[in-house]
Amino acid sequence: MSRALREQFGLPNVSGRRGLVAAIIIDSLGSGLFLPFAVLFFLNTTTIALSTIGLGLTIAALLALPTAPLIGILVDRSGPKRIIVCSSLPQAAGFVSYLWVEEPWQLVGGALVVNVGQNMFWTGNGALVALAADPDQRARWFAMLRVLRNAGIGLGALLAATLTLGGPTGYHSLVIGNAASFLVAAALTALWKPLAHPTTAPAPADRAVDAVTRGRGYRAVLTDRPFALLILINSLFVLCTLVLTVVLSVYITRTLHQGAWAASALFALATVLVVLTQTAVSRMSERRPTVQILRLAAVFWAGSFALLWGVMLVPPWAIIPALFVAVIVYTAAEVVYSPAMSVLVLTVSSPSSRGRYFGVHQLSWSIPSALAPAAFTALMAWNAHWLWLALILVCLLIVAALGRLAQLLPTDTTGPSIKADAQPH
Repeated sequence: MSRALREQFGLPNVSGRRGLVAAIIIDSLGSGLFLPFAVLFFLNTTTIALSTIGLGLTIAALLALPTAPLIGILVDRSGPKRIIVCSSLPQAAGFVSYLWVEEPWQLVGGALVVNVGQNMFWTGNGALVALAADPDQRARWFAMLRVLRNAGIGLGALLAATLTLGGPTGYHSLVIGNAASFLVAAALTALWKPLAHPTTAPAPADRAVDAVTRGRGYRAVLTDRPFALLILINSLFVLCTLVLTVVLSVYITRTLHQGAWAASALFALATVLVVLTQTAVSRMSERRPTVQILRLAAVFWAGSFALLWGVMLVPPWAIIPALFVAVIVYTAAEVVYSPAMSVLVLTVSSPSSRGRYFGVHQLSWSIPSALAPAAFTALMAWNAHWLWLALILVCLLIVAALGRLAQLLPTDTTGPSIKADAQPH
């Protein structure tokens, strides 16, 4: 693709990195087979109760939490590529183990292995982008990878919708396909060789931040006040991002009494919207303040939760159209939030401690991801009204915390939104 076309669509230069991109597509396709149906899988293949499933997934994720900081050290010592490749093995093994789950303890054991692998992958992912992307195109890389991931997940979800019609056998096919995708993606990533190119040299901000934090390890990360607040804000954002995959299918089928096809269609809609809009939105956001962009995401999410709440009050014929509108607003929030947050974390991190920064950053995903299944299913089992009210309050808290973050971060990191030349704090 020519440079003019890349600029028009907001895409980065991927020359010499196509194998890495292919690995992400295959990994995402496999994840799409299972991700929207994680809770429904156990509901349809075991006799375990809904609340117990949610609690089991939460326990497994909590047990895996200590692995993220340890993996951060390994990323700094061994490099992100090796960690990403190794992350595929526990994920594949864990998903295969789901085929034999009959008791809650077996669910917890399999999910624990999966969570360890996911912590490995996501802790190394941000550092891998820093290794693969040209310094001035990091935001575009995060946007492109999100597009590819959503495209793969969307196609996988559509395929999964047909497989679920086959009952337990169909659901078993989902986990087998997902496990196989991890192994193929690992092989492609292992074959990719980072380019020895001048554009991969550290950005000015990287060199400056590194000079401040080199040799201090986790002490530098944990005493970084703006980064600590950023991690807290991201933890609240992550709760919002989990609604679509953790609870929406259950809400649609159990509360609104719609078919599972509706959940698949809505998930596919969200992924298509990301594919069509993510890179263009990221390009348009490049010259706008990051905090302003993140505030907009919080407002969009609050609006989507209000709409999902309101679906309970509409007549039956309006439920599906109302759900589509709510998911469109929800997806707008995700499109605005994801690249801005990822690049802000990358910008304020030190190259010599990047694995540790992303190890802590991974906790801002792992902890909410651990708590969400139990919290969301408990609120829904009590009364779905409380779920949507709680999520709207989370969005309001995010807006308030972003105001404080804007005061702590240097001007160069708060706007324009995603630059490579921010100064250290």
